[in-house]
Amino acid sequence: MKRLLFAMMLSLPFMITSCQEDDGISSVNNERKDIALSRTEQQLVDENVKFAFSFFNKMNEQETEKTNWLISPLSASIALSMTANGADDTSLNQIQNVLGFKGFQMEEINSYYNRIIGELMALDNTTKFNLANSVWLHNDFNVYDSFVNINKEKYDAEVTSLDLSSPLALVTINDWSAKQTEDLIPVIIDKLPEDMIFCILNSLYFKGGWESEFKESATVDELFTCTDGKQSKVKMMRQKKVFWSCVNDNFKLAEFPYGNSAFSMVVLLPNEESTLEESLQAFTAEYWTESMQMKGKELDVHFPRFELKYEADLINVMKSLGITDIFDSESANLSKMTPDKIYVNLLKQSAYIKTDEKGTEAAATTIVGGNISIEPPTTFEKIDFNMNRPFAFLIKEKSTGIILFMGKVTEL
Repeated sequence: MKRLLFAMMLSLPFMITSCQEDDGISSVNNERKDIALSRTEQQLVDENVKFAFSFFNKMNEQETEKTNWLISPLSASIALSMTANGADDTSLNQIQNVLGFKGFQMEEINSYYNRIIGELMALDNTTKFNLANSVWLHNDFNVYDSFVNINKEKYDAEVTSLDLSSPLALVTINDWSAKQTEDLIPVIIDKLPEDMIFCILNSLYFKGGWESEFKESATVDELFTCTDGKQSKVKMMRQKKVFWSCVNDNFKLAEFPYGNSAFSMVVLLPNEESTLEESLQAFTAEYWTESMQMKGKELDVHFPRFELKYEADLINVMKSLGITDIFDSESANLSKMTPDKIYVNLLKQSAYIKTDEKGTEAAATTIVGGNISIEPPTTFEKIDFNMNRPFAFLIKEKSTGIILFMGKVTEL
């Protein structure tokens, strides 16, 4: 059950904070169902959970400017897995290792995502969840049919040829992200890198009403203490109810379900004597999958309304996790995508979340982009070639080597 819960959480942007009308959601509640995973699929979920925690922790290390931020491990994992279908040798191994898929074949990974994507979108008709993938190829890009077909078949990706050097390409790609995220991510990129030849995108959209809504009449102004000790006034939602929860020496966890409970938000709250950073050190993938014991407890919940937008370049994060070769014009091996020598020079994610008394709306888009590798300048040995003495010469035809003329010069 814990593992399944985290698989559901991966569909939402993972979050950290410091200082219905016609919306496509059914009004009829439906019974929650579990996704019955095969042994291989369960192993893939377990390993991918470790990626989510590693990704989160690395972002926490590297994000030094923003006090509030969020990422979507699922969106990043899918976009990189789609890219992996074009990679080989070390480039492929690095992606698989970082995503938690070491030792698995791409066929297993593709089939896993094909199943998970379909199951996630069918879990709860009272919650709106959309997941979409697309591949954009420059008009004259020589891409293998096998790469295109596997992303169409396993990831249900839209594959489109487009002049990526045209200003219209930027508008088209951003419009796709806006459409898939209900306009929450209207701009995934401000400018396409020069000479871009392919883009791979994943978008997630989630909108769920709380299983137990907060009454607006119970919302009051309260103080929120930031990391630096400063306080600010916030709209604090209030509710007393039994929720799944657990407490340890560092933090408390509480689970707030949406709709039919297929999806939920789990909040980590540091204990009074612990800081958030101390708590996060103890909040590991191993704790999540092996040690956590959630039980029903009556909670007096004070839950602030919040809205958060965030975007980040993920290249340095992924490099620090171990994916390096695909970002290097010399080392990248994407030979299963194209016979051309290419590399990835764009990896970015934008995410959004809003939580209020009714529920949560969240979205994320991840974009992977690539370019033709530029051959490094060749370094030659320097030789002094001063024709200041007698020399010989010949004139030949290049393709056959036939010599047309030969001669020598001994005096000028």
